[in-house]
Amino acid sequence: MSCKRIIQIANSANLGASSGVGTYIFNLPIGLRYARLDLVYVDGGGAPIDISRDATTDFGAATGLLADVELLANSRSMRLHAACELDHLNTLNGTIYGRGAQKTGAGATLRQTLPIYFREPWRKDLAQADSGAFNADPSWGVNSFQLKLTLGAAIPATGSFLILAYVDGVLANPNSGNKQTVKRVFRYDLPAGGTASDFTTINPGNIETVCLINPTGAYVQKVTVKLNGTLFRDAVLQGDNIAGMVGEGMNPCTSQTAAHFGYDIVFDYDDPFSSTLPAVTPGSFWMHLDFSAAASGATRALVETFGAID
Repeated sequence: MSCKRIIQIANSANLGASSGVGTYIFNLPIGLRYARLDLVYVDGGGAPIDISRDATTDFGAATGLLADVELLANSRSMRLHAACELDHLNTLNGTIYGRGAQKTGAGATLRQTLPIYFREPWRKDLAQADSGAFNADPSWGVNSFQLKLTLGAAIPATGSFLILAYVDGVLANPNSGNKQTVKRVFRYDLPAGGTASDFTTINPGNIETVCLINPTGAYVQKVTVKLNGTLFRDAVLQGDNIAGMVGEGMNPCTSQTAAHFGYDIVFDYDDPFSSTLPAVTPGSFWMHLDFSAAASGATRALVETFGAID
């Protein structure tokens, strides 16, 4: 690790005051080793609006600034989540890692910051914390690095938006031919019908976390997980799952309300490479959800995995 630099990503041509609802793409500089990206909204003292938005989760207002946040390397999706879903993935590891807001200046201007972590400060071992930093460099197979933001509401005329990148003080570590292992986030809307559903459609990978949003009419009451027929989670009730995670110092969701985050499954509490669930073979992962009542619609799942950039 080295002393971090903080650089501002050029945004005036893409996003600024009075930008409307729509999708905007930012090219992130190549040749840097990224520890974190901060998405920052400043309301200018007269344009209060929540930086995250989604009426179907515990986080954010029904109308807010950011809808989807997607990270791409070589034009391939590395992470896809709504802003409120990103905030949940962060705060799962502790509330201090979530969306931050502070008032500054004589006009009490509100500044809101939503981070994307590559280097993960909640890891107990410093080497493990730093291992997730993203080498955005051609020697690591990364020829383009982009952030795609979808606005759920227009930026008011008095507001402003910027992206801050926390990067190492030197260029990205040169590579001698190895593939880079990075965290990826996939999002699925899994069909939910009746009192139970089985799922095997998750992309292969070393799974760290599965976060579930309750379907319509019910909540996720218990979860069973198998890998290649071996039982890893045996019909664990929501309350028992919450107690186990709190015992590990985590901040799990607890909602039993439909369309809210209701159940977090964490296979890896600290070591991102040795304690994940190695569901790398297609079809090897099987997850069974029991609902509290007859459910309908879909169960949204956010799945965090570790794998090589391909």
